[in-house]
Amino acid sequence: MKIRILIFSDNGRKLAEKIKNSMPNDDISIIDENYKAAIQTTFTEGTVLFAVGAVGIAVRLIAPYIKSKTIDSPVLVADELGKYVIPILSGHLGGANEIALKICEAIGAEPVITTATDINGCFAADNFAKKYGFKIANPEKIKAVSSKSLKGEQIFISSPEKADILISFDEEEKTDALIFVPKIYALGIGIKKGKTYDEINSALYEFLERENIKKDAVFIISSIDKKKDEDGIKELSYRMRVPFVTYSAEELSALEGEFTSSEFVKETVGTDNVCERAALKAAGERGKLEVKKSAFGGITFALASRKIITEI
Repeated sequence: MKIRILIFSDNGRKLAEKIKNSMPNDDISIIDENYKAAIQTTFTEGTVLFAVGAVGIAVRLIAPYIKSKTIDSPVLVADELGKYVIPILSGHLGGANEIALKICEAIGAEPVITTATDINGCFAADNFAKKYGFKIANPEKIKAVSSKSLKGEQIFISSPEKADILISFDEEEKTDALIFVPKIYALGIGIKKGKTYDEINSALYEFLERENIKKDAVFIISSIDKKKDEDGIKELSYRMRVPFVTYSAEELSALEGEFTSSEFVKETVGTDNVCERAALKAAGERGKLEVKKSAFGGITFALASRKIITEI
């Protein structure tokens, strides 16, 4: 997880260092100047912003960059003494509430969760969407579903009679329901060392356009573990707001199926194909390879679909 911590005082720096030392597996940077540039970059990437200081300061700083709950970065605030951690933006879809709990556990602070569905223990449509891998096509409808949930009323999901939440591949379907679009594709990537985000993103755009698949339909990016530190793929993951996972050559080679085999790739990384095998591995037990290896100047892509949930 990539976190930028904004600090405004010496006490703020002490807390930021404590968080960084307590979470060694996360990519944490401490920002004490050029706040606007750091915030703009964070919101472009969709990564985590954490401010140490007054909530009012954080709100004023992030205000120009707030667009929509479906794309806004998760933003959290803590007091200088580290007593409380408060998620103030993108609590559900961005995961700010979950991140708050993780940070509190690391530093011994108390989370202050203010989202109504959480504090009342009710169904939250945006939490549900995140958990099961759906894109919310019309987020303005979330409020209506949350209102029913808070009143203790039943929520109907893709009911033949009436739906509060409709699961559909058509983002523009005419309905009063909240539309959940399934994110079903695992994107496998093979790559030469040092490819930039711009190079990968440009190639991916061409690949997905050709296959008539929307970027929002991708739920995970995968590759071989030798590529786990490729900055270009990591930035793609940040910007798409999907996880980036890697597997060993042994794990990929153990998969059964028909793959586009390459002796050169096998000699180089230890398995005969990276993108197809990584996509299928990430798609899960009942995954299916949908689009085989496509090459774009030192970058290869493949797509596998996962089983869509039928029971909740």
